[in-house]
Amino acid sequence: MESRRSDDSIHRVTFEEPHLHGILILRNFFSHEECDRLKSESHDWAEHIATVVTDPGKPNEKHSKEYEKLRKGHIRHWNLEQNGLTWFHSTLHKAALTYHNSFPDGPAFDLKRPRMSVEVACYTNKGDHFTAHQDVYIRSEHLRDKIASRQTRKLSMSCLLSDPDEYSGGCLNMLAGKGVVNTMPLFKGDICLFPSYQVHQVTQLKGGERYALICWVTGDFWR
Repeated sequence: MESRRSDDSIHRVTFEEPHLHGILILRNFFSHEECDRLKSESHDWAEHIATVVTDPGKPNEKHSKEYEKLRKGHIRHWNLEQNGLTWFHSTLHKAALTYHNSFPDGPAFDLKRPRMSVEVACYTNKGDHFTAHQDVYIRSEHLRDKIASRQTRKLSMSCLLSDPDEYSGGCLNMLAGKGVVNTMPLFKGDICLFPSYQVHQVTQLKGGERYALICWVTGDFWR
């Protein structure tokens, strides 16, 4: 995998695995000042323990040691209906457009009715992590009656708000077949965009604090 610090603003990540396709890193997408602003403003967002989804369309609200094996940390969720659009939304829309233009040969997403969901993932305690997962259920046809919005995640974005020197562990990895792990070479302000069906993980935090702005662009159900 190509993994070097580059001055280029657009960095297509290439892998030896041919089926691992459609991953894009935008360098310095947010300035350091904007990253700090996002972290500061997110203190006013609704914060709760990070959960996992076991029943499609219904998040697990019950917290237990069993769930901590899958995911441990906190999230701060931006409520669009309560708080409305803000300064970073238009910027994230530009990232989605850049992604679309960077892969004219695919992956192709139907985003005729796009929406956007935003949160900040907070890894602040040793051992915080998120095991290998997808951000979407591919076989989502049976969810139409469960999800009122009739929308599903298509494009995932993860923007690192912390300097890598501020923490250890907490790597964003993309997983391929046969246990192949590819660590994303992210720096503060970089944003990684990938299809929501891509299997990924955040490894255990060993020390310090790691914050990331997470965003999903949603659209009609997969066909």
